[in-house]
Amino acid sequence: MKIQRANTISDILSMKLFAVLLICFLAFHSSTIFAQINHPFDNYIYAPNGDHERQSLRFYSQPAAMGVRPVLVFIHGGYWRGGSNEPNPIIGEIAQQGGMHLASITYRFATDTAPWPAPVQDVKTAVSWLKANASMLRIDPNAIVLVGESAGGHLAALAGLSGDRFDTNIYPGFNGDIAAVISLFGVYNMKFTLDYIEGLNNTLHTLNCGTEVDVWTIGELVDCPLNDYDPNSFVQCEAKLLEASPISYVHHNSPPIFTAHGALDCASPVSQAIEFNSELVKKGVVHKTVVRTKGEHSTDSLQLNIKEILSFLYKSKVPVLVP
Repeated sequence: MKIQRANTISDILSMKLFAVLLICFLAFHSSTIFAQINHPFDNYIYAPNGDHERQSLRFYSQPAAMGVRPVLVFIHGGYWRGGSNEPNPIIGEIAQQGGMHLASITYRFATDTAPWPAPVQDVKTAVSWLKANASMLRIDPNAIVLVGESAGGHLAALAGLSGDRFDTNIYPGFNGDIAAVISLFGVYNMKFTLDYIEGLNNTLHTLNCGTEVDVWTIGELVDCPLNDYDPNSFVQCEAKLLEASPISYVHHNSPPIFTAHGALDCASPVSQAIEFNSELVKKGVVHKTVVRTKGEHSTDSLQLNIKEILSFLYKSKVPVLVP
């Protein structure tokens, strides 16, 4: 059977308009489903031997009709020792409206038997696994974006900026490089953060969060014991603290990074986020830094502008949809 070709400009325009409307409908439909975060997902083990139950991810797919799409990789917070990979609805909205798949990963905690740098190595391994399975998952391997909250923001920035420093090479030919990073109230300078906590009598008490932040938890993360009462322990652990700090890896070829922080953040001081921004400016990294005057240590309080985030990704050559 011979296919009749469109012969007029109006026919061609009508076909293009239909295609655009179809993509918009599919993106809107998937975004509605993603927003509820009860959309069906597939569970995958990204570590080849499944050594730990937390080396896994949930994968939420865009409709097959949308073809190959970028993927947003969500890294949850929980002070490196807890938390869940249940995606925040705002994260779902970013994926939805941007026409992106969503992968929500879990990783080994500081309290697990695996020593530092296991958490960030898990992030890099998950990225490598996604690339190795890009065809099956309809992923554009050159359009992987990391997004994290709190401890997850720290891991997203660290994995994104550190090059091959923490690559595990478990999947030969598929590295852990990514296209961009979105870090929400993350930690960028461990030493700076500890100094800040030390200045508040080692334990941070605030009315905003009602939480305590003890220095030994960060020491637990980097596998180096910190003692509130022994200043020498800070000196002894300094090399590991710097190794775990995203600011240590900023260079002119760093991937684009979008950061958002609250001025009232009581767990991750905004001052170290501002210091991080200054380093990004100094090294000429493509970036966008948002500081909310009334923002606290939560995604909801940051009043994120999803179009602003997607526009940043699009300008950074990540092929997302921009509403």
